[in-house]
Amino acid sequence: MVSDDRKTLRRLSAFLEVFGFEMRQATGWPEALGALEAGPAECVILDAGGSIRQAFPWCGQLRDKTARDHVHVLMLVDEPGPRALTEALEAGADDFLTRPIVFGEVLARLRSAARAVEFERRLREQSDVEPITGMPSRAVLLEHLARAVGRAGQGGASSCVLLDIDFLDAVNRRHGRPEGDRLIRAVGEKLAAMPAPWIASLGAGRFAAVLADASEEDAAAWADSIRQTIATTEFNLGGADRPVRLSGAVVPVRAELSAQQNLDKATDALRWAKHSGRNVVVRSGQFAEESQAWNELVSQGRLFEGTIARDVMTPCTLVLGVDDPLDRAAALFARSRLEILPVVDGQGRLAGVLENAAIVGMSPADAASPVGALMETAPLARDEETPFDELMEFFRQQPAARLVIQRDGRPTGLVTANSLLALSVPLGSESFAPAEPFSTTSDFLLVPDLTVADEA
Repeated sequence: MVSDDRKTLRRLSAFLEVFGFEMRQATGWPEALGALEAGPAECVILDAGGSIRQAFPWCGQLRDKTARDHVHVLMLVDEPGPRALTEALEAGADDFLTRPIVFGEVLARLRSAARAVEFERRLREQSDVEPITGMPSRAVLLEHLARAVGRAGQGGASSCVLLDIDFLDAVNRRHGRPEGDRLIRAVGEKLAAMPAPWIASLGAGRFAAVLADASEEDAAAWADSIRQTIATTEFNLGGADRPVRLSGAVVPVRAELSAQQNLDKATDALRWAKHSGRNVVVRSGQFAEESQAWNELVSQGRLFEGTIARDVMTPCTLVLGVDDPLDRAAALFARSRLEILPVVDGQGRLAGVLENAAIVGMSPADAASPVGALMETAPLARDEETPFDELMEFFRQQPAARLVIQRDGRPTGLVTANSLLALSVPLGSESFAPAEPFSTTSDFLLVPDLTVADEA
């Protein structure tokens, strides 16, 4: 959204973010252009202020900056006359919002904008020319693939090749999307100049070709020669010459599949190239044995073969002594947010466990009492070498239990059913975000494993 009215920016941004829209704000046109160079937008809400005509040049500049993608322009205006609206449409506006802003209308207009953006995307897919490179588009590739499918049905051999610029997203983040587009264009020009069959551009740094009368082996050799040529060519990026790497995939065109399905097969093979470290060309089925072995490992529940308790436990960095006063135990529970702590004897061996619940609400008179007076003396414990499968079976029978893991009788870790289940939960940067506000104390630096801290 572009507006010199900061209150309008704040109010509309707060409203739209509630409904899941990702917003960027600019108070002037230069700032808006900078934001668009940093990352693409699908819709721009342009506050025309008191004069609708002053926004006309901005619409033109926006169209120039976003020529590769359709950006829907919603112009925020006062009550204008029909002539001004017509001129605004001719200048490049797509739709209008009027003051005072009606939030329900904003959502309805954005829904229409999303449909328009999707229409333009589909229209680009049908175009014969990819806009960044000027090379044949996806639509042309699918036509060639359809003919190759027909030849395959008559016994002819054809291969589909995909080539993808490695780490293009990093280029866009570091140097801006316009610089990334220039790199795509430069690589496309290099590919088009090579003595080879025509090459299509699928967008986002991906290129493709259909090699008629070419076996998979010959097509793979051709693709790898292109990869090596690009790898030895430097491209200007951010004012400096830098190397570029390609990942590639080759699949034989199959008669029983449609053109799109054959392209999907090539896309799947390209993922193997990326997963193999990039800068490599892979063939369809090249890793079939690895894939089969992996599927067998998963289907037979053998993923955690060789995993033992030591590998998955939460290490014990805090323990209590049997003679420690209960007020020290209360302080450790408060700082660690754990619900259970191992208790050791004078030789450091496991003597029991103390639960936080056992000392909650204790009287001041009990604060000096020893931990040994309230600890559980028969803790549930397993050795570090206990297999993972045994741990899972134990928690199937006792899901609320907490296990102390030990080595030579000394506690080394804790395991709960939740801590094992948490291994399969994707982690994000916020997974262990602090529950308390920022603090300059050392306690703020303590990051507990909440799967052990919480109730199982």
